[in-house]
Amino acid sequence: MTDANHKDFSENNTAPVVWLTPKKSSMKRRLLTEPNQWIIANIRATGYYRVNYDRQNWELLQQQLKKDHRIIDPINRAHLIDDAFALAATKTLPYTLPFDLIRYLQNEQHYVPWTSALGSLSYIGRMFSFTMNHGRYKV
Repeated sequence: MTDANHKDFSENNTAPVVWLTPKKSSMKRRLLTEPNQWIIANIRATGYYRVNYDRQNWELLQQQLKKDHRIIDPINRAHLIDDAFALAATKTLPYTLPFDLIRYLQNEQHYVPWTSALGSLSYIGRMFSFTMNHGRYKV
């Protein structure tokens, strides 16, 4: 895990801290951080799992992306977008959160976060095409 004060997104910082197993396929972990300090789990997306943060951490990450997205590794920027939209699709998060998260993309120049965002938006478009309001979506 990394935080705003320890921005180590290197491959050396990807060793597992906790293992998920078939018997324990999810976990909650309370981490002590400063009140306005974000944290990112699954550095460089080396684990095959979703990460959901508390509302405050999501907001702090959004603020960091808007302020200077380059502080966060491009792989983790893409993973944040992917996780947020996937969690919204399962109604774990409101869709406003991932849409707020991607507002920073106007300043994004790296391919990987854009690919993640476009894939998520494409999924929403496909799902929306099955609704009665599809005509409005196309306009």
